[in-house]
Amino acid sequence: MVATSVISRDISYQKEAEKLIVQSEKLKLAGEIAAGVAHEIRNPMTVISGFVQMMQSDADYPYKEYTKLIRSELDRINLIISEFLVLAKPQASSFKKISLRKILDDTIALFGPELNLHGILFDYCWELDDFIIEGEEHRIKQVLINLMKNAIEASQDPGEISLIVELRDENSVAVLLQDHGKGISKEELGQIFEPFYTTKETGTGLGLIVSQKIIQEHGGTLKIESEPGCGTLATIVLPIN
Repeated sequence: MVATSVISRDISYQKEAEKLIVQSEKLKLAGEIAAGVAHEIRNPMTVISGFVQMMQSDADYPYKEYTKLIRSELDRINLIISEFLVLAKPQASSFKKISLRKILDDTIALFGPELNLHGILFDYCWELDDFIIEGEEHRIKQVLINLMKNAIEASQDPGEISLIVELRDENSVAVLLQDHGKGISKEELGQIFEPFYTTKETGTGLGLIVSQKIIQEHGGTLKIESEPGCGTLATIVLPIN
């Protein structure tokens, strides 16, 4: 043998593009389902909700614990439909300057009773007093609520959750949410942003992919890092004004 010639080509970009195409097709399917059924489902839900409200307002109605449960399940159905609709079509953006501190304070206040109930120690650390970002407050809050719910559900009683907000560079801020729960296996970690993938009994498998879509529309990134037994770190990076 005089010589050996090897020609190689890096196809990692091609593989990544193929993966994005498959994911896009799944999102398109979710969108078509959402567009087709959301209206048909919400109409009867409105009627049911109205009658349940009437029963709850009746002081003599003896089964209020059941109507309360029905209302709770109706709210859950409505949440699932809303997540479908986020994927179904581009959202009309009305960005404005908002306080990241206010959004996080509101989110933490919302979960205060649940953190106390589960005996979870919550640690909150800011590098600067506040960061001003451009975006839609309710949508950023939706992402933070999804991540906080995941962190609480992953934590073991008593648990610990840390929230750190720091300047990533002169143009961006990072929000790091760390739990010290059971963690996620490497196989599961590779699928968490797949539509409809969930390890929860009552999960929709849409929370993280919806969160990722919202952060991307705000010009940022969402990254999840985890190891079994070592907890999970969610990192949001957003541009600052």
